[in-house]
Amino acid sequence: MTSTAARRLFPVAALVLAACGGSGPASPPTPGVTVAALIVSPAQLTIAAGASGTLAAETRSASGNALAGRAVSWRSSNAAVATVSDGVVTAVAPGTALIIGASEGATDTAEVTVTAASGLASVGVGDGHACTTTSAGVAYCWGENTNGEAGSESAGNPLLTARAVLGTERLTQIAPGNAFSCALAADGRAFCWGSNGTGTLGDGSAGSLSRATPQPVSSALRFTQLSSSTAHACAVTAAGTAHCWGFNIEGEVGNGGTASAFTPQQVTGIPLVDQISAGIRSTCIVTRTREVWCWGSNVYGVLGDSTRTSRRTPARVAGIQSFTTVANSGTVACALDQDGLAWCWGSAPRVGDGANVDRLIPTRVASTERFVQVTASQSHVCARTADGRAFCWGSVAFAGIGDGTTSTRIAPTLVSGTQRFSTIGAGYNATCGVASDGVYCWGYNTRGLLGDGTAVNRLVPNKVVGVP
Repeated sequence: MTSTAARRLFPVAALVLAACGGSGPASPPTPGVTVAALIVSPAQLTIAAGASGTLAAETRSASGNALAGRAVSWRSSNAAVATVSDGVVTAVAPGTALIIGASEGATDTAEVTVTAASGLASVGVGDGHACTTTSAGVAYCWGENTNGEAGSESAGNPLLTARAVLGTERLTQIAPGNAFSCALAADGRAFCWGSNGTGTLGDGSAGSLSRATPQPVSSALRFTQLSSSTAHACAVTAAGTAHCWGFNIEGEVGNGGTASAFTPQQVTGIPLVDQISAGIRSTCIVTRTREVWCWGSNVYGVLGDSTRTSRRTPARVAGIQSFTTVANSGTVACALDQDGLAWCWGSAPRVGDGANVDRLIPTRVASTERFVQVTASQSHVCARTADGRAFCWGSVAFAGIGDGTTSTRIAPTLVSGTQRFSTIGAGYNATCGVASDGVYCWGYNTRGLLGDGTAVNRLVPNKVVGVP
């Protein structure tokens, strides 16, 4: 359900991330103060060939203060894969390239992975349904549709194959939850549909009214990244502010209270945010300084502060950190460091360190693979390498691991098959991934969650029917 490609890995046709510093004119450089550190954001980016994305660069003094008005130069380590001009990256051909930013002797890099243009931009898996978006901005969903969460007027009837979501909005990034879905439009507006029992649609209305057509979230803000969980959703703006709405009994919305929020509420008490991940009654972020902060329910230890004490206000995860992305399901949270190594904390066997015990602080996953994306669900975790291989671990009573068995895996296990994925998404007991020829899903197939026209569980990736 919760999926984060390392720091907003969304291979869309035109991914635009605004640079730091707001919209006003830059202040003149401070005399006598030199740039001691440069932070390029996001640290990792996946885009399809022919698409473009924008990197932001923030300059800081030796004391850590932001410095405005400093020139930044850019270059690519492999112009055959990706080029860069003024921070705008253009994907040329499949492969990996480092984009290097420099300012007054300080440097930082971003790893850009270019995938083949498949025509599909994102994929997400909720508790009973899954969705994908095309590069043209058309969303398709399949599976459970009791509350219209699959975007079809045939509420109450599951969709055994993919069907286009109602409406005319061009949707570029999608995040299914439990009985609802949310997505971002090309201009950054957020839309949600499905159940609204706890304010999950964010449109200001209360009650149990469900909607099968995407409804605009009640906010003038424009967002760059979005995440949904069982009963709340969150999004991040280009300015680095985080906003959540929906169920809030454990303080997961992050506004200090516990009342459900029917419109987006700004999360308080946190630094500037690069990426957010909503889990069951909890939320985690990656800051622009590459720290992970979490808040909400801590029954499973997902706040990563060495306790099981729930917190209504955000707190920094324990340990020395330099993380680029986080995926929080509410039962486990995982993050990737700058080298692509995976770290997890929370409930075993989802931690994946080979020991099958709960961990209350970040613990290295038992793998030397370098990952560019991690995605977590209540039951299992999956991660993707730059060359498109998928690895999964956790509880697999219904085969969400994809290795051809129903065995629980306490360390990353390679997903079977020859497919190479440009993005993946894990949901409750199921996983989906975008390959060059379509979407593939595996795991539990109750009410059409795998989208192959049957109700048969699948131990290995199986192609979704109805996605163009």
